[in-house]
Amino acid sequence: MTNFISIPVTSTTAYAAGPRLVNVNTITGIFATAANAVTLFTAGENIVLTTTAAKAVEVLNAINTAIAATPGGQVVAVALPTGSQVTSVAIA
Repeated sequence: MTNFISIPVTSTTAYAAGPRLVNVNTITGIFATAANAVTLFTAGENIVLTTTAAKAVEVLNAINTAIAATPGGQVVAVALPTGSQVTSVAIA
């Protein structure tokens, strides 16, 4: 069964804001690639999350916690730390 995590995205652009589901089964690695960026490497496309200033490590830790808590077939929301927001998502 496929497992997903839900990542909240904050944006002033309406269509870019809201929860984004990521298939946990396709993630091959997750890294903080800058002070304000986290990259999820997947079996297909890589997902770059832009965070609030210098919050990449906190967001990375929140994503890892959500993945570790994912039981079969459920969506687990990423609980971002207070003051942290994902402000942009790019899929490359």
